[in-house]
Amino acid sequence: MLITKWLNRGSTRRVLAIALGLTTLVIILRLVLGLLPQHPPPVTSFKPLETIPARIQQVQVGFYGLNIYELDISSDTYRMDAYVWFRWKGEIDPIADLEFANAVEDWG
Repeated sequence: MLITKWLNRGSTRRVLAIALGLTTLVIILRLVLGLLPQHPPPVTSFKPLETIPARIQQVQVGFYGLNIYELDISSDTYRMDAYVWFRWKGEIDPIADLEFANAVEDWG
């Protein structure tokens, strides 16, 4: 009731000033108490190497597209026949873990 009488006096500026003051106080307290992060989280994005280290084994990859068919723009899909080739030296086998994302296998 006390608040209703106070608001009926036409003191909207007073209400806004109190709300702004309380909001500012809450933000300052959170900053002082350390509840807000002081530093942004570390960026974990990939940065390419400027030079390739000598111990790294290089793999060359090539792609030769043959046919694109059943192109459907409404569903952003298509089928494709293509060759993917690899060239490497050494003990590694890049084909052992090769996987195509969103690949469609048709054994029909």
